[in-house]
Amino acid sequence: MKLGPVPALWTTGALAFVVALQPWWRIAADGGAVTASLTGTAATGGLAQALALVCLGGILVTLTLRSTGRRVIGVLLALTYAGVAVLGAVHPRPSAGAIEEALRTMTFAPAQSVTETAWPWAYAVIGVAGVAASLWLLRRPGRPDRPRGVRDEGEPLDDSLASWKAMDAGVDPTADAPSREDQR
Repeated sequence: MKLGPVPALWTTGALAFVVALQPWWRIAADGGAVTASLTGTAATGGLAQALALVCLGGILVTLTLRSTGRRVIGVLLALTYAGVAVLGAVHPRPSAGAIEEALRTMTFAPAQSVTETAWPWAYAVIGVAGVAASLWLLRRPGRPDRPRGVRDEGEPLDDSLASWKAMDAGVDPTADAPSREDQR
């Protein structure tokens, strides 16, 4: 099995989504007796999760485009994954309101310490891997392999108008071609 840029992009997009839901910040109050955490989504106002969703949506779009469109999406995905990497590396400290909200369900005491976890750095590494996969897509923008059994009957399936015309004429573009012996 050949690994291509699209599976690598799927993996990085899914990992970015999952890591955005992990605790990026730990909050301690009451001398450490009460602790709470803020996910990447909560700490960034939803940006961490939104970037991951944009990446996953872009990957879906690549499945429907030809080479030029895939190159354009590859550039946009590289920029989005660069945003993922920057957000993970910068991981801005959560706002005072977000910290208070996280502690409110447990205590009315103010936060005494707010410490970061390793998850934002994992998010940054995933962003760098996503940029690499996007650049791989730019170098190899060809269409994904067709499933077995799908073949062209003189007319390429890439030409959607020709495919529709063939189906209107009663030709199944996915059917196996008749052998030379059947044609005699």
